Amino acid sequence: MFLEINEMTMKYIYIFLLFASCSRIPKSSTIEGNYEGFYTYKKNDSLKAGVRVRLYLYKNQTFLYKLENVPCAKPQCQGIWQTASKNTLLLKCNEADFSEMLSNGYISQREHTVVFLNRNQIELNKDTLVKVKEIKYENLKN
Repeated sequence: MFLEINEMTMKYIYIFLLFASCSRIPKSSTIEGNYEGFYTYKKNDSLKAGVRVRLYLYKNQTFLYKLENVPCAKPQCQGIWQTASKNTLLLKCNEADFSEMLSNGYISQREHTVVFLNRNQIELNKDTLVKVKEIKYENLKN
């Protein structure tokens, strides 16, 4: 006892399956490729000892990572980012010269992982940051 399925019914089944499969795409998949922006803390409790983390991701696959309000120092690193997986970026700081390594502003960790939690929220070094705004390419030397 098999049901006889005509050609028109098969077309409707294919169309239904197509729409059903498209509706199951998770929202996080839309994050891929939309990395550019300025990210910082979002909550009052996130300012650890007054230090403020700022991350600028640029469209040309460069970044600027800064720690602000650090006494007697201005730690920052610049470099390139690359996609590690669907919603993860790997930040690689540029090589530093010897004098920079001896300065108070040197960040010894030269690679950082960024995980996109959603379109406006990332995790960087176990800190949750939010996208404050879209940014345009700027000179990173400022």
